[in-house]
Amino acid sequence: MNQAMKLSLKTAPFRAADGRVVFGTTTPLTAKGRARILIADDDSLLRQNVSRLLALDPGLEVVGEAQNGGDAVALVRSLRPDFVIMDVRMPRMDGIEATFLITEEWPETLVVGFATSYEHNIKAKMLKAGAVDLLYKDESVTRLVPMLKRLWAERG
Repeated sequence: MNQAMKLSLKTAPFRAADGRVVFGTTTPLTAKGRARILIADDDSLLRQNVSRLLALDPGLEVVGEAQNGGDAVALVRSLRPDFVIMDVRMPRMDGIEATFLITEEWPETLVVGFATSYEHNIKAKMLKAGAVDLLYKDESVTRLVPMLKRLWAERG
C-alpha cells in the first residue's frame, strides 16, 4: 500500500459496527472488517466469559466455540476465523496438536495459546506448533484484547 493510500484511509469516513458513519484520524479495526475469532477451551464458563469480553470491542467478533482440539480444527475448516484462542490442555486433542494442524493447513489463521499452568516449556511447545504467542489465563483479561487488536492491525 502506498503512502497516499495510507493517508486517505486514516481520514476517510468508515462505518462503525453499530452502523454510524465515523470520520477517524487513525485506521479503525472496523475499516477493514471485524477480526473473526474462534475460542477453543474445554471450560465452558471460561469460553463464555472470553466471548463476552471480546464482544465488548466492536472490531472483534466471536464466530465459534470449540470444547476440544479436534472440534477446533473442524471449526477452522468451516468458519475460517482470523484468530483462534487455543487452550493448551483439552481432551481428545490438545491445543498443541490442534495448533500444529491449523497453522499447517491454514497459515493465515493466527493461533494465540491459552494456558492455566506455567508448566516448563509450554510456551515453547505452542510457539513451535505455530502459535503467535501464549497467554496465561490469569493475565489474559488485560492482555488478550490489545494483543488481538495489534495482530489484526499488523495484518494490514
